[in-house]
Amino acid sequence: MNTRIKLSFAIAVCLLVATVATSLHLAQKAHALDRQADALQVSDLEQKKVVEAIEQLRAEIALVESQEPEPDEEPQTQDSSQPTLQSTPENSVLGDWLKRVERLSDFLRANPSLAIPEMGNLTPNDWLDVTKFRSIETDADFRIALAKLRQIAKMRQAEAIQHAFAQYLKDSDGELPADSSELLAYSNGAFDQTIIERYQINPSGKIPESPHASTLILVETDEFVDPLWNSRLTFRKDGIYGVHPSHEYKQSRIQDALQRFETEHGRAPLNSAELESLVSEEYRTNLSELLESITSPVELP
Repeated sequence: MNTRIKLSFAIAVCLLVATVATSLHLAQKAHALDRQADALQVSDLEQKKVVEAIEQLRAEIALVESQEPEPDEEPQTQDSSQPTLQSTPENSVLGDWLKRVERLSDFLRANPSLAIPEMGNLTPNDWLDVTKFRSIETDADFRIALAKLRQIAKMRQAEAIQHAFAQYLKDSDGELPADSSELLAYSNGAFDQTIIERYQINPSGKIPESPHASTLILVETDEFVDPLWNSRLTFRKDGIYGVHPSHEYKQSRIQDALQRFETEHGRAPLNSAELESLVSEEYRTNLSELLESITSPVELP
């Protein structure tokens, strides 16, 4: 990747993550004081910084695309010692890829409530990874990509939480804490109250996503920032932790059902009820919301 484009991209994404994470942190503190607090807001100054960085990225992409001469244009002789940008299929693919990242960052800035504090640890490579092989067009596309980013961010934080949990259990002779906030004393600054308060002690060891499990004793709460597309980080007493995603197969299962229905009936379904017989029971509860998310394109400014 061209160094200047990579730098512009890194600036844009890092500014965005810092903006959303900072705004989220402040909003959560305000929420603790006033339960009537509304959605997160990004200040005009912070928005301006992000927009300027993204405009710089657009300029770099335009520079790459402008290097190819017109068909009737005489090629110019250039100093061979000076590196030049060439318009190639690879550059076009790169430009499209970066535009997907830009669209995803725009969507998050427009929907900051879909962020979690752990996302402050994301890197530009994480944003590239979740947009690499997927389109970013529908509501589901955007929200699943953000779910994957949250999952990456949570797993990056998980080791520090597990270490604090293990130290607590050691000092308490295996007794569970009454509340997850008791782990804060063992964090060594690796996480704060805004992160650990999203977890709860789970004496039963069971969660809806894994009904046969009985050892998941520290888990994320049910208050997901996106109830439709989410994942849950869980911890066991023996030190094993992992993520239970609920978005992993939803999109493909509903899309398969849509395709089957259209093949059989020659039209799109009029409502979610027409799809119920084509999906398993676990998807029927939120089928209307899932169908709307998967079929609704997103219009960004």
